[in-house]
Amino acid sequence: MSLALLLFGTVLFFHSAYSTYEYLSLRKSLDLDPAPLPHNITFEVLLSFGVLLVALAVRAGRLREMSWSSEMRKRTIDEVDARPSFANVHHRGQILFAER
Repeated sequence: MSLALLLFGTVLFFHSAYSTYEYLSLRKSLDLDPAPLPHNITFEVLLSFGVLLVALAVRAGRLREMSWSSEMRKRTIDEVDARPSFANVHHRGQILFAER
């Protein structure tokens, strides 16, 4: 079901992009002033975006637990404390306190 929705939303989105391209190229070739897109193309873009959003939300898998305790089950203390916390190697002392 979600794969069909995803495919339908993608086809609908590409069709709306093609319709937009054709509409704008037709107006340009007829030397007409720029005008906003017709409502049916705008509706098609919004509908395709909504269908894609729903399809991706349904297709996404279950969320994994992300907490400190679940991460610490997989790591040792040596892996966690392997880097310094606040090592600042760049300072502005030479610029701020230089002789002018």
